[in-house]
Amino acid sequence: MRSLIFGILFLVALGGIVFVSSILVLPPENEEIFKGGEVRILDSALDGGVEIVNDSILSLEKISKERQKAHFLVLNNSTGMAWVQIHEDRNGDGIFSENSDPLVEGTKINLPVLKFFPKTQYFFSEYPKWVGYNPSGSYFFPSNAENVVILLNRKGIDGQAKFELSRSGEKSIKSVIGSREVRTQH
Repeated sequence: MRSLIFGILFLVALGGIVFVSSILVLPPENEEIFKGGEVRILDSALDGGVEIVNDSILSLEKISKERQKAHFLVLNNSTGMAWVQIHEDRNGDGIFSENSDPLVEGTKINLPVLKFFPKTQYFFSEYPKWVGYNPSGSYFFPSNAENVVILLNRKGIDGQAKFELSRSGEKSIKSVIGSREVRTQH
């Protein structure tokens, strides 16, 4: 009787593993990202941070257009972890100043640290101090650069996400793990 119960429990556990595995491995979304009909696990260990930075860029655009005023996305690695926040260009000079350009309430976001892997936090390996956005739909940057690159990394992961923003308002995101590109977004 005891072996029958253990056999049933084993089959139930095995069924749960197969079910969870089928949830984690999803079919390809489109041929541009997933060539050759391969099935890949979608979380590249960078996706959470990429989503937060991308959402912050979209929030910057939205807030600037709603308020009809330029705003800044400020990026930093202080306290050993990456964070982003949005500030209003209160004095209209097009140059971020922490003293004169106030933080938009509720827009400071720390990139997450995994609960079970606390030493794998996100960090920016290359980034401008700030990125400005005009309500007309164009970005502007420190030192009047034509474009900027933001590189988001994660400690312990051989990979990075590369955000490219240009003055014309164009942007792209490319995630690379090892030497393999896992996701591109325009």
